[in-house]
Amino acid sequence: MNYRHLPITIGAVQRCALASAVGFAMSSTAFAQTSGEGAVLEKTRIESTDERSYKVDSMSSPKRTQPILDTAATQYVLTEQVMDDQGVDSLQQALRNVPGITIAAGEGGTNPGDNLSIRGFDSSENIYADGVRDTAVYERDVYNLEQLEVTLGPSSTYNGRGSTGGSVNLITKTAKFDTAYRGTVKAGNDDQLRATIDLNQQLSDTVAGRLNLLVEDSGTPGRDVVENTSVGIAPSLAMQLGEATRLDLYGEYLDQDNIPDFGIPMFTRDNGEVYIPDGTADNFYGFAEGRDTEEVDVMTFSGKISHDFSDNTRLTSLLKYTDNDLFYVRTSPRFSRTDPDNFARRDDIKSKSQSRDIVTSLTDITTQFNTGSVQHDFNVGVELTQENLDQYVVNVESGDYPVDTPLYSPNPNDTWVGSISEDKSQIRASESETYAIYAFDTLTLNQHWELTGGVRLEQFDLTYNQNYTSSGRSGETPPFSLDSSDTMLSWNASAVYKPAENGSIYFGVGSAFTPAGNGLTLSADTADLDPEEALSYELGTKWDLFSGNLLASAAVFRTVRTNAQTTDADGEGIVLDGEQQVDGIEFGLTGNITDALQIQASAAIMDSEVTESNDPEEQGNELVLTPDNTLSIWANYTVTDSLKIGGGVQHMGEYSVRDGVTVPSYQVLQLMVSYQLNDAISFQLNGDNLADERYISSSRPGGHAYVGDGRSVTLGANFSF
Repeated sequence: MNYRHLPITIGAVQRCALASAVGFAMSSTAFAQTSGEGAVLEKTRIESTDERSYKVDSMSSPKRTQPILDTAATQYVLTEQVMDDQGVDSLQQALRNVPGITIAAGEGGTNPGDNLSIRGFDSSENIYADGVRDTAVYERDVYNLEQLEVTLGPSSTYNGRGSTGGSVNLITKTAKFDTAYRGTVKAGNDDQLRATIDLNQQLSDTVAGRLNLLVEDSGTPGRDVVENTSVGIAPSLAMQLGEATRLDLYGEYLDQDNIPDFGIPMFTRDNGEVYIPDGTADNFYGFAEGRDTEEVDVMTFSGKISHDFSDNTRLTSLLKYTDNDLFYVRTSPRFSRTDPDNFARRDDIKSKSQSRDIVTSLTDITTQFNTGSVQHDFNVGVELTQENLDQYVVNVESGDYPVDTPLYSPNPNDTWVGSISEDKSQIRASESETYAIYAFDTLTLNQHWELTGGVRLEQFDLTYNQNYTSSGRSGETPPFSLDSSDTMLSWNASAVYKPAENGSIYFGVGSAFTPAGNGLTLSADTADLDPEEALSYELGTKWDLFSGNLLASAAVFRTVRTNAQTTDADGEGIVLDGEQQVDGIEFGLTGNITDALQIQASAAIMDSEVTESNDPEEQGNELVLTPDNTLSIWANYTVTDSLKIGGGVQHMGEYSVRDGVTVPSYQVLQLMVSYQLNDAISFQLNGDNLADERYISSSRPGGHAYVGDGRSVTLGANFSF
């Protein structure tokens, strides 16, 4: 761990903690006398009515006061049971269940990890953990997740800057007042080996503890050399401080030591289609020993207090600290300069060393009251965040080694003679502060009509310093310092009509802002730019079917980013003259069709276009990483009390990675068989990509293409007591 900013961070923690305490005290004064005449406020919960269910009725965020059925937005919740049934281990695998999400390839200044594009817009900065922005750079594991919540469409009002396409919220496992022990050991082809343990113990009437553990040492099916090694530990403690107050303390340490995958050279047909030539899908073009490496350390600490002032007024205050260190050296596979038809070169080396720490305070007050015949579900909150990012220079000194390797049979065991070192005297340092206040109100006019409105006022300040010369920078002479400061007022408004108790028809409008320094980097071209803006419209309907066990949804939407970044008229600087538009339609089914049959299904059709640009070659193009259509279907059937079978298909439509270059569509087939031997032991067989479809999972224009995992078959033993 790098603690360069720890003194600053401690100060930030103190300020955030003070803000939380002040918010708590103010709320005590303002709301202690709240009457209980209105309907009782339903406590925030993330449990489904049946812990084995795929369907959840409400989101975890206190800002989301209404059930999913009556919320004017497209939302998906993936429960732990869905992920267990599918044998999902990573966030990227889990998100294949959600339509309109693609994974971008990392290269150069773009970090590897969970780089998401949602509904055609970059969302790599819009991953949250328990409502707190999580910008740590790594591929997230799901061993410590209770569930996964995805909201599509602009959500800056709820989550802050960015969020044009949507947001992903990871709900962490915390201690419960129960006693249960669970564990899983599974092994599979290509040296897959993984074990997880989940121990929850009620220690007394007022104290409970939980411990989640992960150990993994696995190869990647269908990819030579690539290896993922992870060790994770996540303790939590829950304390009931009287009848009205609960304190949760929880944290996690995750260490990853990997041989990273940077894919294969990007082979392109004459029509611009990216493809995988026979005999190349498994190829690894780096060095198995000595050079290609990835090291990730993530550490988090969280404290959350919940207090009920009355039956219909609750305060929730969360203080969270995250420290993330990343180091990698990767070989970018490129065609040989001298014989590109037969050889690949390995002298295009990508490297990074960085340390990031974040401290955030979130304080929310949720209450319910009546004004005449109108019921109000009201939320008000404050967010304070400080984030520091230090990026250091990595020196890769190469000796005499074979630069070229056969294109169709590379040798990853070639000896690389060289050295790798970090120079922490050369640094790009970013410091940002976020101050935000927000409020939401849902007015229930009668049994048929609900109106919701929300606003968020956010101040985002960023300072960027660099003391060395690097490529990609224009107009700066090191050392230099750049500053930006943006004040953003985002809003949303919606109306919900309920023709029946189990159904809703809604229309919503929401805005989003993305400042130039959203990713904590600036250049002379962007430092003075205003934030990009977006507006989204959505018309949809949701229905609880089969006695409330199945949620069916459908929606049409349009998202328009107005002052998008584009080149100026001379093609040199950057201005806000662009416009981008995405239109789409989505469908979803989640829950039980019968007592024995569960389903998680979704589909989307999207049409995107760069409607305005100063670059004539860009005008009229599709947005990159925006698939024409996506489909995911997973069904699970209980044959007997002991036997379950499941299966599904995931389809990704064609999408563009740059003008004239497209990634073709693909389909992945899945299968699961589970057998309950006795009350304590069960076995589960999972097959993923059963047809061994070799497909491009993401690519980088002019660079490389990632190949999706090949056929995977794993057998797991589950223990529960």
